[in-house]
Amino acid sequence: MAKLRDLPPRGVRGRLGALLMALTLGLTGGVVTTTVSATAAQAGTFSCGAKYFIKSAAVDLYWTAAEFDFLTANRTGKGWYEQFTVCRDSSWSPQFFVLKSEAVSAKYGQDSYLIRHPGGVLKWEPSTLTGNHLYEWRRESGSPYYGLVHAETGQYLTVDYPGGAVYPGVEYLGWSQALYREP
Repeated sequence: MAKLRDLPPRGVRGRLGALLMALTLGLTGGVVTTTVSATAAQAGTFSCGAKYFIKSAAVDLYWTAAEFDFLTANRTGKGWYEQFTVCRDSSWSPQFFVLKSEAVSAKYGQDSYLIRHPGGVLKWEPSTLTGNHLYEWRRESGSPYYGLVHAETGQYLTVDYPGGAVYPGVEYLGWSQALYREP
């Protein structure tokens, strides 16, 4: 869960939201799930770095962008469509990032990121980033597994079987959310 001090500045509406959150935290004893959004990425402060293959621990299969650009977990091998790049903007809190598919980007001739659509559908598509499609790695202390959290909803990406669909699911790290990150 993001702490209030970790959230990026968001103008007057953001400050009002922060005030409401502070009041809510005071009334509920501090137990609140926050949502996160950030300012739009800027060309001069946006950069991409680490590349990963992401493997679902529950089904022992890699995530891929090869199925009509939807995010699925159904590959036994690693290839270009199974490699994802972590990109950040320096105006965002350092734990937040977007995921980019170089393979889908090449297909469309434009940078393509993992976008959450209404209903929880996750799809790789060309996009001008608005800051509302941020993700964050979370990990239990001592665990070899990571969870990938959609920062705006606080939901871990979950693998559904049969079929291998990946979607924002629960707000805790369980077996269907456990991932390996491979460089």
